[in-house]
Amino acid sequence: MKKLFFLLVLALAPMAIGATPNPIPQIPGYASVQADLNMVNHLAITVFVNGHPENFAVDTGASTTVLDRARAKADGVKPAPSDSPYGRFAYIKNQALEVGLVDSLRAGTMDFGGGPIMMLDTRRAKFAMLSRTGRKPLVGLLGSDILLHYKAIINCRTRQIFFRTDAKRAVSLAPMLAKMGYTRVPLREEEGHLFTVPFKLKGYEGRFLVDTGAFNTELSSQVAHAAHLAARPTRMYFTDVNGERHVGDVAPVRGLTIGKFTLPTQSMFVVGGISEMLSAAANIKIDGLLGGDVLAPQHGIIDLSSMSLFLK
Repeated sequence: MKKLFFLLVLALAPMAIGATPNPIPQIPGYASVQADLNMVNHLAITVFVNGHPENFAVDTGASTTVLDRARAKADGVKPAPSDSPYGRFAYIKNQALEVGLVDSLRAGTMDFGGGPIMMLDTRRAKFAMLSRTGRKPLVGLLGSDILLHYKAIINCRTRQIFFRTDAKRAVSLAPMLAKMGYTRVPLREEEGHLFTVPFKLKGYEGRFLVDTGAFNTELSSQVAHAAHLAARPTRMYFTDVNGERHVGDVAPVRGLTIGKFTLPTQSMFVVGGISEMLSAAANIKIDGLLGGDVLAPQHGIIDLSSMSLFLK
């Protein structure tokens, strides 16, 4: 057990953003994958689909794992037949996604085996689901269905993802991380395998959707109004799941607490319509997104075994 904790300390030790992460130590009972950080704060990993390498984002804000339909066809993913136990279509965020059957899905040393994967024509999608910025376009999302099944540990700072392969070797992170100065914030699973955390801002209490697929943190206009934030207009637009664009203002935010963790003063985007969009997806009121611009600098570690978010 002492050896296990020592290895885990090495894996979770904070480091400078932008620096090349240290080699991933092997944690007994877990398989590990090193991610890269692309231009829009996505944690990008290489996933082998039937042996073909594809660029996926690790996305806790996606309820299911998705692959671009054209790439799925090129990789030999077959559409699910009419008598498939998974059905032929899945309905995610008011959009029908065709179910495909993959023979082999792997990332690093992790073998996910075969099974269903959602296929989406990203060129005709109602919403821009996959980023096409950076050196290599993202063509897939590794969603919370797989992340939750394998009780993933996601270190947003060092860009390391651990997948549990042996239930008998589960690790309790809280005592060790508390000694390292981390604050634990309880994660709550909402409808659609989405994860939220509580926050408070100047008397307003709400919930953030924890979204490693979001490049920035966003507050709803209701929160900004209630907290009397001095928002300034920008030229930025944000597209929701229905393809509608919303203007993004920016405001300095002071005294925001996530659970018992007080976030340093920083500027955040204020986006109208985001609360309605997120609340509809999770079937519960959500007031914003907690994205990579906060998760990485605050040493965010998402542990889906203990349903915890650790911040420092």
